[in-house]
Amino acid sequence: MKIRENLKKIRKAWSENQEEFGRHFGLSRNNISSYEKSSANPPMEMLLKLEKMSGIQISRWMEEELEPRDLPAHPIEDNTDSEPESPAYKKLRPEELTDFLKLIEVVVELTEEVKDLKNRVQELEDRG
Repeated sequence: MKIRENLKKIRKAWSENQEEFGRHFGLSRNNISSYEKSSANPPMEMLLKLEKMSGIQISRWMEEELEPRDLPAHPIEDNTDSEPESPAYKKLRPEELTDFLKLIEVVVELTEEVKDLKNRVQELEDRG
């Protein structure tokens, strides 16, 4: 998933260390470090808030390798003490959010596999 690389990029674009970045989401430096190292998945609550604070859709965070020019230089909206206001978020229980994140990961992995297959087919067609 691209989100892990992108988290580090936006944190650096905001000129924040892991502790400062984690405060936006009520998370510790260790949490942020584990997300950046791919040893843990960021919670859906964080992703929803990150979407709101960056103006970049979750799907782009997960599917694309974002460039510095794509990222805002600072948080668009820093609602450190509030929960995301998405109606979908309020309808889901925490375990459903976890399941939803896992589903998104599977879709992203499958999308990357399809892209790889398309590239292989193109290479074979180019060879004749």
